[in-house]
Amino acid sequence: IYLYVRLQPSSSRVRKRAKAINGKVTQLITDFLMERQQELRVDHPQRAIRVALLSTVGAMREAILFGDLNADVPDDTSLIEELSQAFWNHLQMPLRDSHD
Repeated sequence: IYLYVRLQPSSSRVRKRAKAINGKVTQLITDFLMERQQELRVDHPQRAIRVALLSTVGAMREAILFGDLNADVPDDTSLIEELSQAFWNHLQMPLRDSHD
């Protein structure tokens, strides 16, 4: 679906819908993390959250869509661990144990 949407003209209905959905999801995640803004050790928290999402989603998309073309993509578990750590590091926020 991602590749199909990317091939559509920017004015197409499907591309506009995908952009709206992506914007909504990004805003929901940003709002959720801004509730813990005091734990973020960055100067511009909203911008940092959006950049962390952009880089994490981009890396996941690359691994999922084109991982077979890149010999350096780690296994799924390792990729999840590394991207999670990178996300929280970008926000200068400690990665919490899943039991917290």
